[in-house]
Amino acid sequence: MTSRRRRVWRVSDFARHVFGEATPATKIRARRLLLRLDAKHGGKLLHASGGTNRGWWFYPATLAELEATLFAPLESLGPRLEDLEETVTESFERLAVDQKIIATQTARNSRDIARLRGRG
Repeated sequence: MTSRRRRVWRVSDFARHVFGEATPATKIRARRLLLRLDAKHGGKLLHASGGTNRGWWFYPATLAELEATLFAPLESLGPRLEDLEETVTESFERLAVDQKIIATQTARNSRDIARLRGRG
């Protein structure tokens, strides 16, 4: 991942920071996100590069000031995923028990209805 210590970032550096890689698709997503952030903050973020193939550059410190959440450490999803797996397993177990109870009740009701019809 790109270090925030570099003085100037390009779109590919931001793509690598946010998405973990700098493929053409992630560069497009990163550029769109940066343009939205720049518009949101009144043009304080991006600076146009010179030349015919115009790119963008920015200071990561400015981005960190404007959008601190982009540089906040992410919590691991591992423990949350394990909790979710346990919940799903417990739910399936309860579902199986509930289905057996419902099947037993339905069979009992069917027998009771047949018995009542036989009397009448």
